[in-house]
This record gives sequence, C-alpha cells and structure tokens, in this order.
Amino acid sequence: MNAAQFSRARQRIEREAKDRKGFGPKAMRKLIRESRAVTVIWGQRIVGWRMRDGSMVCKKDRYATREQAVAVMLGIQAEYGKQGKPRRAYQCEFCGGHHLTSKIPVSE
Repeated sequence: MNAAQFSRARQRIEREAKDRKGFGPKAMRKLIRESRAVTVIWGQRIVGWRMRDGSMVCKKDRYATREQAVAVMLGIQAEYGKQGKPRRAYQCEFCGGHHLTSKIPVSE
C-alpha cells in the first residue's frame, strides 16, 4: 500500500467513524497493521505514519504547494472572520507537503 492509498483509506475511515461508534480506532489499527505502516510520534503526539516505501502520511491536511495552503487559509478566514484559526502555512519536515497552523510565527 502506498501513501495515497493509505490516505484515502484513512479519510474513508474518518467519514464512517462519525456515524459508527467505536469504528474509527479499530479500523485505523487494522489499516496500520495491514499496510505495515509505522506510527510517527513527535513529543507525545502522533503526527502521521511512515509507509514501507519511506513515504509519509501526516494527520493534517496536506497541500502540494504553499500557494494552495494559503488559498485555503484565506478561505477559512473569510468564512469565519476572526475565528478563522489558521494563521500561516508551513512546509512539513516529515512529508514535504504544506500544512496550516494556528501558531504565531516564531520571530527570527
């Protein structure tokens, strides 16, 4: 199983888990076991899964480019106003894609 297949299966599990109590954790354990993925933990949080081919699937939504991530962020902010939490886009050190965060940028 490659990263794209794992990601699609994970999204399906998350959709179905909303309607079926207890389905999500059990289905995720089965997906991880069958794909032979390794859970990646950073600090005390699960950040994603490393596939057998070395590719990474992050828990956060992944955008191919910074521009795509910023466009989604601006859409969220436009829809929700000041409650629009994402403050910036960043490149992920694990998967190489771009994600959104509500954390304020660190001054350099």
